[in-house]
Amino acid sequence: MDNTANQAQIKQLDLPTLILWGAQDDLIPVENAKLFHRDIANSQLKVFDNLGHVPHEEDPVATVKVVKQFLLGEQINE
Repeated sequence: MDNTANQAQIKQLDLPTLILWGAQDDLIPVENAKLFHRDIANSQLKVFDNLGHVPHEEDPVATVKVVKQFLLGEQINE
């Protein structure tokens, strides 16, 4: 499947979605997180300034805190 088809499918998503991203990710730029957030209706984005590609491993306490807020229906601040 090409990227255009993938992008079209992503834009069809409309469900609560939490996007976690490390600003220091050397593999996938944080700009991609912003595109996902733009394209997924009802999504929330949390960028961790000092974390990289695997924020849930690099700082599990901070990421679990955000996941809990999301699951409680709270608004996540980028």
